[in-house]
Amino acid sequence: MRSEEFYDFTSEECLASYFRAKHLCAKLQTMTVEDDDYRKTIEDLIPGIPESSTVSPPAWASQVALLSGIKKLKN
Repeated sequence: MRSEEFYDFTSEECLASYFRAKHLCAKLQTMTVEDDDYRKTIEDLIPGIPESSTVSPPAWASQVALLSGIKKLKN
């Protein structure tokens, strides 16, 4: 924590924030940057994020392998 104190996870406010972030992160796992509500979900998770910024989901190993296979087929 910024004040160099530990988070108090027995606090109702802290628990509510934790569960809200956990729910939003779970939602993001099923989305891509092209989804209609992707930007709103990111803004809900990261208030104040600049409009010029985005959070790109990581490429899974299977996606990378698939893309590599497609590239090899084209060559």
